[in-house]
Amino acid sequence: MNGLNGWASPDGSAGDVFWRRPAGSANSAPPPGRAPAAPAQYAGPPRMHRPAEAVGWGPVIVPGPVARSLPEQDHEALDREDAQARAVTVGVGVLTLVVLFLLLLMMVIRAGTAAGAGI
Repeated sequence: MNGLNGWASPDGSAGDVFWRRPAGSANSAPPPGRAPAAPAQYAGPPRMHRPAEAVGWGPVIVPGPVARSLPEQDHEALDREDAQARAVTVGVGVLTLVVLFLLLLMMVIRAGTAAGAGI
């Protein structure tokens, strides 16, 4: 590896002399007898001209295939299946609530008997 941190200049030397700015450039004063250059003025973006219609400018639109028709749906059968699913969901929810209530009741009864036995 040449140079610091494994970097080398393009000519293969290990130092950073190659990468240094040449003397008398960039921030230095202009040579005597030459006026300082005026900073460049920004003239704004170029004007936009719309292409002629005959040129055919714009996106190419290719029509796609015609959409196929979807199969007919049996709305009455869908409503029946939805009602069955709702009934199952409500039944599972009620059963869960009953089981939780019984567990809570058993915990309260057990806590009451344990507190009464200690008297």
